Amino acid sequence: MFTIVSTFHVLVFLFVLVTIPKVQPVDAPVAVQAGAQCSSNSEGRKANMKRVGVIGTGIMGGGMAEQLLRKGYPVVVWNRNAAKTQPLIAQGAKRAASPAELGAQSDVIFVVVRDDTAVREVILGRGGTLSKARPGTTFINSSTVTPVLVREVGAAIEARGCSFFDAPVTGSKAAAASGKLGFIVSGRPEVIEAQMDVLNALGQSVLNLGALGNSAVFKLANNQLAATIIRAIGESLALCESAGLKRETVMEALAGTAQRVCGLKKDKIIQRDWSTDFALDLMLKDLNQAIETAALLKVPNPLIAASRDIYQKANDSGMGALDFAVVAEHR
Repeated sequence: MFTIVSTFHVLVFLFVLVTIPKVQPVDAPVAVQAGAQCSSNSEGRKANMKRVGVIGTGIMGGGMAEQLLRKGYPVVVWNRNAAKTQPLIAQGAKRAASPAELGAQSDVIFVVVRDDTAVREVILGRGGTLSKARPGTTFINSSTVTPVLVREVGAAIEARGCSFFDAPVTGSKAAAASGKLGFIVSGRPEVIEAQMDVLNALGQSVLNLGALGNSAVFKLANNQLAATIIRAIGESLALCESAGLKRETVMEALAGTAQRVCGLKKDKIIQRDWSTDFALDLMLKDLNQAIETAALLKVPNPLIAASRDIYQKANDSGMGALDFAVVAEHR
């Protein structure tokens, strides 16, 4: 069984667990007018609160907008497919006719769309949010995009007298809808700090990675890991099932291996401590045996084969006696 899951180790220990500082939750959003008085009238209270625009109301953006509504924020939404905004309108959100109209009506704007092209279009394009946004408006990008795009958009926004920071998220559909997202932020500290009430309303943690663009790099690294792990699981499950094993049984073991290897190897990777607990040459042997077994059972495993090649190169370069975690460092 250890032979079957060994390649999964390769992928999992590439991820260095980061201790994400918890932010203090807030029971109610912060008023934007100094000295504003509390009121039992919800409409009066909303008049003193940040107006939050959400561009993109799919799985993530829609969940975030719902959570903002539950927290009492006035919310304006826009989506290319207007039908996707209807459940939010029913809950009290206002639908903007265009990104520009949303920009004119918002103090804070979340952009949660597909890719670089979509982000550039809804912010900088003709009729984009920036064309009508008032000076002082804060743009927050929660789309998964490239750091080049983040810096390009950020510079254009700042040039117009508005503020910007990048804030991709960890967590999926349920986390967005329940206010349990993790935000990975980068940008000017004072801009981020000014929007902590909104981040607190939507998430349970904030990790600040410093200069603008850093959070985009981390999010892409995080997602490439997630994507590769899922493929590794698929190849491992296929090998197990070809031998008659039940996937629900081996999946438990694979999940346990993922957690165990992260726990065992994260400090070694952080400290570059390659003292041997399990030698790389022995893991290479196991990978070769897994590939031989897969060939006999006629199970394709291209990811495992690629991992074996990395181990082979590391072994050939003299790393065979070191702990197999050293492949995290091998280039």
